[in-house]
Amino acid sequence: MKVKDLLQKGFWTLLARSLGAGLMLLMALLFSRWLGVKDFGLFSLGLTVMTVFGVIARWGTDQVILKKAGVYWIDRPDIAKGHIVSIIKIVSFVSACLTFVIVVFHEDIAVSVFNKPEFAHVLLWFGLMTIPFSINYTIAESYKGVGKPVISSYLQNVVTPFMAIFSGMALFHIEMAELPYIVQSFGLGVVIALICSLLLWKGVFSNIKKTNISLKNPFKEGWPMLLITSGALVMAWSDMLI
Repeated sequence: MKVKDLLQKGFWTLLARSLGAGLMLLMALLFSRWLGVKDFGLFSLGLTVMTVFGVIARWGTDQVILKKAGVYWIDRPDIAKGHIVSIIKIVSFVSACLTFVIVVFHEDIAVSVFNKPEFAHVLLWFGLMTIPFSINYTIAESYKGVGKPVISSYLQNVVTPFMAIFSGMALFHIEMAELPYIVQSFGLGVVIALICSLLLWKGVFSNIKKTNISLKNPFKEGWPMLLITSGALVMAWSDMLI
C-alpha cells in the first residue's frame, strides 16, 4: 500500500474515531441533563457492565481476527472468511451465555453485587445488548482486517451514539426522556449498528467461498488475549464499578 493511501485511511479513521468520541461526549452531556445525577449514574454503570461483558464475550479474538484476516485476505480470502465466521460463532455463543446469566439473575446481581436494587431493570436491558454489541464489534473488526478501517471505525464508534442521541432527542421532545426509555434508545443504536454491519457483510464477503475452520483454533488463540484485555479493562473501570 502506498504512503498516500495509508495517510488517507489514517486520516479518515482518525476522523471517525474523533467523531465517535465527540458523539459519546454529547450523549453523556444530554443524558446527564435529562436523567439527573442518580439515573445517569445507573445508566453509566449499565454501560460499563455491558462494555466489560462485551470484552469477555469477544474472548480475546480482536487481535486474532486482525491477524488471520491480514495474513489470508489477499491470497486466500476463503480461509480468511472461515476464520472470521468461526470467531463470530464463538462471540455469539459466549455473549448468549452471558446474556442468559444476566436475564436470569439480574435482580440478584443488582442487589448482591452492586447493592442497588433499582439497577436491576437497567442491568437487564444492557445485558440484552451484550449480544448485538459484541457481534457488531467483531464484524466491524473483520472489516478492519480486510483493509476497511474507516468503515470499521464508523460501525464501532459513530453509529450507536448517533442513533442514541437522535432517538433520545425524540424522547425529550415528547417528554419521555426517562431512564428506561433512554436505555432503550441506546439499545436501538446498538441494534442499528449491528444491522449496518450485517448489510455491509454482503458486499464484502458474500461472493467468497468459506473454508471451514475449527472453532477450537480461535478459541485457544483468543484465551491469552482475553486475560490481558479483561484484566486491563476491569482495572480501568474499577472506580466506576466500586
